[in-house]
Amino acid sequence: MSLPVIDRDASLTAAAAATQQLLHLIRTAPDPTVTAIGHWSVAELACHLSHVYTTIPKMLRDEGSPVEDHRQIAATWDAQVAADPERDLNVLAGRIEAGWNESKALLRTKGWTDDMTWHGGLKGPVYTLAAVLISEAFIHGLDIARVTGGKFKRDSDQARLVVYGFMPNLRDFLNEDAARGLDATFELRVRGGEWVYLTVSGGSLTISQVTERKVDCRLSVDPATYLLVGFRRESQWAAIAKGQIVAWGRKPWLSLKFGNLLASP
Repeated sequence: MSLPVIDRDASLTAAAAATQQLLHLIRTAPDPTVTAIGHWSVAELACHLSHVYTTIPKMLRDEGSPVEDHRQIAATWDAQVAADPERDLNVLAGRIEAGWNESKALLRTKGWTDDMTWHGGLKGPVYTLAAVLISEAFIHGLDIARVTGGKFKRDSDQARLVVYGFMPNLRDFLNEDAARGLDATFELRVRGGEWVYLTVSGGSLTISQVTERKVDCRLSVDPATYLLVGFRRESQWAAIAKGQIVAWGRKPWLSLKFGNLLASP
């Protein structure tokens, strides 16, 4: 199975820019108690981000992840936030910055495509962790900006790196209920990037840059919109109406199932 490999320099540049934007939003948030997402306040979300940013270098040093079940990532992070009393935004921003600096140094020297132990004991390439850092800053930066009035740059290049960087682990997040009984191949065209083929058959998912199967549904997606829809931050219906997600092919209606095939962590 061949997949696009995101560029190291581009990924580190994107992660640095996304992290700096996130740090600015956290440090300038006027009210840390306002709800940011779900039941988390801005301060609680910053606390969560500090845990992510300090966990990444531990994973890169082969010290493992606190997430024992990759299907229970949200519950694990929630428990960590509840157990951590720190809510000072400047302190939390300092943790995030320190975690980023350590991660950056390790990501520069580790074998980019080498396998490492991921959440739940799964294996994945080192570059996926760079994509995780970009996604955390991108998604949660938007969460904070929306409730604080802060400025957020919606960067398609960052989003594209996340989409491709996550691909090696997507099969582990297949929504078994949505995949049950489905036998189909999707062609995913991420605008500005490479095409990939996702095949759901027999309750499993395979992803590759080539396929011998007939393509059932072709999708052209704006990378930032695709990422935000995937993380349930934007509506797929609005994206379709704006032409940010377009489907065609032998069975274009399968695009409506495509959005539910992967469980959002």
